[in-house]
Amino acid sequence: MAQRNGTQDLSGNVSAATQQLLIKLEEDLPTIVPEELVMHHFKQAGCNCDDDPQLVKLVAVAGQRFLTAVVNDAVQLAKRKAAAGQGRKAKDLDRRLVLTPDDAATALREAV
Repeated sequence: MAQRNGTQDLSGNVSAATQQLLIKLEEDLPTIVPEELVMHHFKQAGCNCDDDPQLVKLVAVAGQRFLTAVVNDAVQLAKRKAAAGQGRKAKDLDRRLVLTPDDAATALREAV
């Protein structure tokens, strides 16, 4: 297999969509989940992923997607709770919305 930018070229074994994903992972795609944190947890679990930066980036992106979905769901729950409890206009809710740990826990339970 040919080497490209320090990674293996698997062009014969993967689909075009997977190839595009791997190329995007090689680019400097910023994530809110630091790759160092992912590496730390991999090492804590006994996995050595030093030789596969694409896997680390993929897990970081997946973690970011999960966190984004949970936080978005929690915000929606908080908006509904605030609207039901106080009857304010939607415009006022956006400005004064407070996300509580209960909202985040409820959204997390629904996501899992």
